[in-house]
Amino acid sequence: MTRNDALGLLESALDETTGTIAETTELESLRGWDSVGMLSVMALVDSNVGVVLHPEKIAGSVTAGDLLDLVSETSWNRRDTE
Repeated sequence: MTRNDALGLLESALDETTGTIAETTELESLRGWDSVGMLSVMALVDSNVGVVLHPEKIAGSVTAGDLLDLVSETSWNRRDTE
């Protein structure tokens, strides 16, 4: 999955218009970024990437790019422990 594909999934999870979220988009600026939106993203990442994100880690993400980095980092860390 490319980073652009992942941004598309993020848009879907947060009910945002296609093409509106860039890596530099601040999560707090998105109307769908709330506790329900965060849970939607967590479920989407788990079902599509097989990575479980913890809320306290997500809370440290400021931009969509930070969130993508977290997913990537968590995915690699998971592979290292398997």
